[in-house]
Amino acid sequence: MAEEAIYRLDVVPLSRSKGGGSPVAKCAYRRGVVERDNAGFQHDYTRKGRSTVRESWQMIPDDAPAWARDSGEMWRRVDRVEKRKDARFARDFQITLPRELPHAQQKAALKQFCGQLLDLGMIGTAAVHDYGDAIGKIKKPEEWTKLRTLIDDRELPVFRRADIAAMQVARDPRLEADHVIIEKGSALRRYQPLTCLVFFIQPKVES
Repeated sequence: MAEEAIYRLDVVPLSRSKGGGSPVAKCAYRRGVVERDNAGFQHDYTRKGRSTVRESWQMIPDDAPAWARDSGEMWRRVDRVEKRKDARFARDFQITLPRELPHAQQKAALKQFCGQLLDLGMIGTAAVHDYGDAIGKIKKPEEWTKLRTLIDDRELPVFRRADIAAMQVARDPRLEADHVIIEKGSALRRYQPLTCLVFFIQPKVES
């Protein structure tokens, strides 16, 4: 029986009252960068960015104002508009894409999906995260044997986490294919792209 490629889509409304936190903090976390919110507090997720975030970009119309092209400024404006403690300031789209799809096809599918949201009057920040499935959690012996064979036969590349950041900077094409990462303590983690999208309704943004 052939294996079936699967994907997952979760849409979660974000609000401060339900642990959503600050829109600026969410943006910094998704992009793996440093952003300062309207209260002057700095949200630093650069360590996460180096280890997990593959790329990020703004999803905005071509005629969007200049401030919308700066993700930090855009979310600071959202924060100023959505003042209530129970305000829902965004929708968090989390999409797990099949590892069977090459990165180029993943990104094309993502762009098409984002285009449909833009047509609905929504803009936001998109980020692609490289999480991974812990290989140690594999339960079926035959799955472990198959994976071990792929690694031993060098059909499945293995990289150390310390090398990933440099390879990302160099845009090493090997990172675009299915691979395994050696974590701390020699734990193995198989690459699995998880695309996180955060969108909000455009009319609510402060002009």
